[in-house]
Amino acid sequence: MGTPAPRQAVNQAIPVRPTVQLPYKDSKRLKRNTINVAPGETWNIEFLANNPGNWVFHCHKPHHTTNMHSIKDMGGMLTMVRYAK
Repeated sequence: MGTPAPRQAVNQAIPVRPTVQLPYKDSKRLKRNTINVAPGETWNIEFLANNPGNWVFHCHKPHHTTNMHSIKDMGGMLTMVRYAK
């Protein structure tokens, strides 16, 4: 097993909850902008799209977002959400 990988939603704090705890009470939700995700672990996130633009969810470990530096472009643990009003 590896070490947890920090994931971040750029410029946006997001409510998070562990997937094993669904349904999760509102009072127990966490508000974070970075989450450590352990190998094999998953998290659900919820966010309110109230600021148009591109929002990136990514890992802070460079070898995770660049596919172990095997290709020049980014890939792997990176997701973009585009919100257009």
